[in-house]
Amino acid sequence: MITKILFTILIVVGVYIFTTHRRSAQVPRPRERAHAPQAQDRTVRLALWSFVALTELSGLAYAWWQWQAAHRILDIRVIGSGGEVTTYRAYKAEVRGRRFSTLDGREVTIADSERIEITESR
Repeated sequence: MITKILFTILIVVGVYIFTTHRRSAQVPRPRERAHAPQAQDRTVRLALWSFVALTELSGLAYAWWQWQAAHRILDIRVIGSGGEVTTYRAYKAEVRGRRFSTLDGREVTIADSERIEITESR
């Protein structure tokens, strides 16, 4: 996850360096008006920074959504072959097939003869 953020920051810095280097390499023509390129540069710069900000915000929103989805608490009912019912609570990210880790740190593995019911905690 951190590599995605660092990669995005690296691209932003690279674009910034590229645009400043390109702008300094251009030689203004004497017949051009001085204020016309500056207004166009401001518009392009505003559009680029708006795109970068939108990209970063959407990435952060997606990461937040993924984190919240993984940290939902589930109620897990295990029904044994004899009919006895045991209830556990675990984070959604900790449920891996017929194995899970409970909120208090216990590792639980469900046997093939047992039945499992998973519902979202309220």
